[in-house]
Amino acid sequence: MRKFLYISALIIALLCGQRVEAQSADQMVARVTSFFAERADGYRVRFVVNMEGMDAQRGEYVVAGKKYHIEVMGQEQFSDGLYRYGVDGVNMEVTIDRIDPESRNLLVNPLRAFDFGGEAFEVSVAGESDTAVGRAVVLHLVPREGVLDGVRRVVLYALPDDGRPVELRYDFNGLELSVQVESVEKLKSVNDKKFQFSATEFKNYEIIDFR
Repeated sequence: MRKFLYISALIIALLCGQRVEAQSADQMVARVTSFFAERADGYRVRFVVNMEGMDAQRGEYVVAGKKYHIEVMGQEQFSDGLYRYGVDGVNMEVTIDRIDPESRNLLVNPLRAFDFGGEAFEVSVAGESDTAVGRAVVLHLVPREGVLDGVRRVVLYALPDDGRPVELRYDFNGLELSVQVESVEKLKSVNDKKFQFSATEFKNYEIIDFR
């Protein structure tokens, strides 16, 4: 009888521990979502991309509602909320395409780069870690099929108080790409021209239209 009670207590403790971890993971995802929702009218993110075999690349993006403008690795992309425009200054090309509203790829759709809620990811807390801006909660996020093609896992470091992301690590079948978030700045106003495409500004460019 005593052995039965011991095993029962152990099972209850394990189940309770799982619920606490799952709740903490959900709370952190909700904090990250809320962090950006509070800034949705306009914010700027400055970040650094690191990947094995290449130099660190600095970048930044601005979001205002459903519009965005991003610059990184010598490339420029922006969206007016309807279409996505990619500017390749080296090859003198502008690519116009439809937006993939479901994409969580930071370099394709920064609007949802930190959207880890719903059923898109399996989320778990993997502990805590010291960072340059404070102690962060470490979340492991396993994307469901089709959410982030080629990515086995995302590791997110976020501050527990407000959900401000510190770093993202994407695991591409063992090859890691790291995005360090240096700052997130709420903007009082955003110049709408940052999101508008004008063919006259790209007279000498080849326009490739996939719409």
